[in-house]
Amino acid sequence: MPLFSRSYDDTKLIAEISALSRQVAALKGERNALKDLDNLEQERAQLKKNLTDMKIEWDQEKEKWDREKRETEHLVGLQRKRQEFEVEAAKREVELTVREETLKADKERFQEQISYMEESWKQKFKSLEKLMGKVFDRMPETKQLISITPGNGNGNGED
Repeated sequence: MPLFSRSYDDTKLIAEISALSRQVAALKGERNALKDLDNLEQERAQLKKNLTDMKIEWDQEKEKWDREKRETEHLVGLQRKRQEFEVEAAKREVELTVREETLKADKERFQEQISYMEESWKQKFKSLEKLMGKVFDRMPETKQLISITPGNGNGNGED
């Protein structure tokens, strides 16, 4: 039966064309839906790839931050050690300065005492010389003869 024969009436023909149009539209819709599904699958794969790339980038940045944090903590520790060392060095330097000043003061005090003692001894010796000079001036002059005899020198006559 031919498709365009006169036995069909126009309304039937229009109904069949309309049904075929709907079927074509449905098939086109399915095809478009499959295309959209394929596009969505590609987009999903791309998004997964982007997500993975972003996770990797995040991990790299996190590692970088952690490394910077460790370096900063290390530098802070070194700075703390340096400050402790400087404080200890300053304490030692102050102690040394105080000791040097104390030693200098002790040395000056010792020199003053020695000078005082020397001056005191000089005065005592001068006064003693004067006194001895006066004693020797008042002492009579004597001449003594000393005889030396052989013996054991104990003076008991057993020589």
